[in-house]
Amino acid sequence: MDQNVFDIQQGVSINVFVKTGKKKATELGKVFHYDLYGKRDGKYAFLKEKQLHSIHFEEVRYNDPSYFFVPKDEEGREEYEKGFRVDELFPNNKTGIVSMGDAFIFDKNPRDLVSRIHDFLENDYTEEQLRTKYGLGKNYAKWIIENKSEIEKIELKPVKISYRPFDDSCTIFDNKLLWRWRYETMKHFLKGNNIGLTVPRINKENDEIGYTNSFITKNIIEARISDRFITSVFPLYLYPESEVSPGGQHSMEQGLSGSPAGSTPDTGEPLARVPNLDMAIVHQIAPGLGMTFV
Repeated sequence: MDQNVFDIQQGVSINVFVKTGKKKATELGKVFHYDLYGKRDGKYAFLKEKQLHSIHFEEVRYNDPSYFFVPKDEEGREEYEKGFRVDELFPNNKTGIVSMGDAFIFDKNPRDLVSRIHDFLENDYTEEQLRTKYGLGKNYAKWIIENKSEIEKIELKPVKISYRPFDDSCTIFDNKLLWRWRYETMKHFLKGNNIGLTVPRINKENDEIGYTNSFITKNIIEARISDRFITSVFPLYLYPESEVSPGGQHSMEQGLSGSPAGSTPDTGEPLARVPNLDMAIVHQIAPGLGMTFV
């Protein structure tokens, strides 16, 4: 059993930086690593008894482009590097939305979401009152109070958001209510029909279960849709520049009665979307599949 040395869920890293003045300007520093696993009392005893020179550090042989600060099995890396990165295939990509106030700005019921915002706008809550009533962190309560005059101008049209796998919620797509709204990528899910691949940068799944963190969505996403890791979304299509209203074309109020997804609201004419793909990579893939990209 491995226990943390603090009463927190995240792991703890102790870093010691040494500057000798002997390294050349173009020379990279050396990295040494040691992992300590076990129960808390054992870790305390180890740290109390040991000196830096008595710990058997392993020198890390890091390489371009990743420069990992932990030892890695490099077997097969040369073959692996012949492939392409998912963020190279889909140039427009971004990590998911970070709200800083999930309990306030996300809700499965769009009416409850709008009602909650109206309640905030109609009452002069203090930061403490707002935190207590809606279970908010200190920073979010302070932030939306500061933004209140701007929030009053927002058209409150809830849109769907993929919050966790197979667990959609709704939110108001506006950067006065969402701390990091990732507009440059998320707007392409609100202008018309789209589909996105969600992938975290790291994976620590049980080997018996396999890789389970990737997902497919047609909505904007929350940053931890993978439940444990910060996740990026890679839209398949990009739509031309046009104004995205706070509710977008996929607002919960429109449902199926609004303009067809992927069309202009006034005429219903199709929007000229383009693939979010690096065509040089596409043309590398196509021959191997015996297919022609259309």
